[in-house]
Amino acid sequence: MERLKLNKYVLIIVAIMAFIITGVVVSCAGMKGSTENKISAQIKLDYVIFQIKSGIIDIDTMNDEEYISIGYKVCNLISIVDRISKSEHYFRNYFSRAPLTLDEMIETIQKNESPFKWKLVTPNNSIFHMFGKDGEYNTKFISEDGHFEAVYNKSGKLVTEKNDPLNMGTFNYADQVNEKTKHLEFDIMPYFKWGNSKNDSRHYMSIDSNTDDNIEPEDFNSNQDAVERYKRIYKEIYGTEYVQILE
Repeated sequence: MERLKLNKYVLIIVAIMAFIITGVVVSCAGMKGSTENKISAQIKLDYVIFQIKSGIIDIDTMNDEEYISIGYKVCNLISIVDRISKSEHYFRNYFSRAPLTLDEMIETIQKNESPFKWKLVTPNNSIFHMFGKDGEYNTKFISEDGHFEAVYNKSGKLVTEKNDPLNMGTFNYADQVNEKTKHLEFDIMPYFKWGNSKNDSRHYMSIDSNTDDNIEPEDFNSNQDAVERYKRIYKEIYGTEYVQILE
């Protein structure tokens, strides 16, 4: 992503202002604790976002553990603020690190060395990433903590904001397995409001401007070739046959 080009003196001034404002907020008398915490967390969140967007914090050069840790920091601040703005929603696309190809992802899982601890997602839980031609071939993975996602298309390439924002995997501010209510509030509802990307705000059931039809996922189960492909991927990763269960 393009980095903001800012004069170093501007960055210093902003840092000082953030420090002063945070101190003022924390010391304000008579404010309720919850409100005070939310305001303080919002200031901290804004500053972290500013640092990452401007390149002060270069997450691309971080190792995986550091990368995951700062993602958790953002998630924690979002949880305290307890709301999501449009810009914060799109900011999650900065956290899109994943192997670049399906083969690399399979190898990563087999080696069991990645701190992401990727897992293959069932087709029924991947339908929000199966839009458009050959969408039913898209294969989704999720990190063990439920925050990071990766989607690979029919040719085995990582789906990204640049090549297919409608089907891309997205960072989740809340664990979609263990924090379902927060996941609905911080990730799913904003998706239905703003889509995945500021460059393409389409989403499930939105209107396709080219056809005037609702955008709906391709039918995975009606394409036997896609079904067999998923089974092969599953067996290659886990060494056992995939058995479909009702979800």
